[in-house]
Amino acid sequence: NDQVLRMQSGNYSYRVGTGDILAVTVDDIELSGAAKAGDNISQRVVQPDGTFFFPLAGNIVAAGRTVPEIREDLNRKMANLLRSPQIDVRVIEFRNRYVRVTGNVKTPGVYPITDTELRMVDVLSRAGWIPEATTAGTVILIRNEQQIEIPFDDLQKGAYDYRLNGGDIVYVPDN
Repeated sequence: NDQVLRMQSGNYSYRVGTGDILAVTVDDIELSGAAKAGDNISQRVVQPDGTFFFPLAGNIVAAGRTVPEIREDLNRKMANLLRSPQIDVRVIEFRNRYVRVTGNVKTPGVYPITDTELRMVDVLSRAGWIPEATTAGTVILIRNEQQIEIPFDDLQKGAYDYRLNGGDIVYVPDN
């Protein structure tokens, strides 16, 4: 069980997924003088096949890639069409990866994983977990069909404040 959790240490980079909404901004230094602010922003939804269509660049693979990787791909494709393309890509709506929190919390529900990593203590705090409100003694993380029991004491000390993955379920047992 501990091995399943320990794999989550290290740097975090959000990977875009299907359903995410991206804002793509393209400026051409040679042409941008006459454009009004906001004229060059385009919202794109990552389709079920993992791509989005962008005019002049065609289909762009987005799913499983980081924002800098997508930006670099667009820059490469637009460089042949614009003299000095300046491209920005942002995720404006995270709709692909969620963690579900259930059990003895004030606000059970689904919590999105965004460009900021989501850790166990963070999601429990958002869900209104009050350790004193239960006597079960553990929080259960369900990941890839494995149940991992985490003692409250260890969690409160930060010993098991692991990064959560899409599809994880955090269950706080009732008394």
